[in-house]
Amino acid sequence: MANKSVEIRFNAMVRSLRAVGCSLPVKVIPFNDKLFNLPDGCKWWKDEKLFKWIKNNRSPNFHKKYLILTESNYQFVDPDIIFLKNPQVVLSKYHGFITSCGHWNNPENTVTVHSERIFKNYSTTWPSLCFNGGQFACDQKLYEIDSIIKISENNDYRETLIHCETDQPPLNLLVLLSGVKIKNLTLPPYSMASTWSGDYDNDYRRYWTTENKTPYIIHWAGDKNKLNKPIDKLFLNYLSTDEINLIKNNQVNQNLLMKIKTVVKDFIR
Repeated sequence: MANKSVEIRFNAMVRSLRAVGCSLPVKVIPFNDKLFNLPDGCKWWKDEKLFKWIKNNRSPNFHKKYLILTESNYQFVDPDIIFLKNPQVVLSKYHGFITSCGHWNNPENTVTVHSERIFKNYSTTWPSLCFNGGQFACDQKLYEIDSIIKISENNDYRETLIHCETDQPPLNLLVLLSGVKIKNLTLPPYSMASTWSGDYDNDYRRYWTTENKTPYIIHWAGDKNKLNKPIDKLFLNYLSTDEINLIKNNQVNQNLLMKIKTVVKDFIR
């Protein structure tokens, strides 16, 4: 999923994908109408029925990610990701729903008050089933558009699947309800090192002692730094000097905006 505001990060992701030898086509879900010219091998991916239903329910555009669950044999990533290995090769030995994030250690943002009850009823070790909505893969088609709409309108699930303001809890709930086998590559027996950049403060390579421990993607989700850590160079290597400066300037502006919002909120209180 992308729009104009993440064009630079998106291009870095695609460049890294091609650099590791993957030539598969890239389908891009438009977050909104602010589009940009995609690189070769990429195309915009829309479904009018789903998008209209989301709009009519006043659901956030993040819910357009539901479209992914109607596909099979895919790797989904948000634009703030780079590939270290060819996902086509890495994932060829796995079946079912594959993620490689650490939300089993921090499941709070993957459930709502309503969906957490469903997860707890399903398993006493439910956090191990939670995943980050910015990166996952599956060799199976889990839903049709009509079945997604029908489940979402069920009174037991609609609070999460229609009204949740983010993408992670709805995606987690839909995957759980599908019954697909969920595998997290950062848990045993795989024990891959973390794919989140925020887990690496210094020498990141000291954790990657074997091929199996070395992650195949790195994700910068929620890592609000200045892109000055050693691991950030892996991302910056795919950008020009002008692109790097644009990203850093945008981060400064976003941080300033957040501070202004905080001050305004504090003043109102």
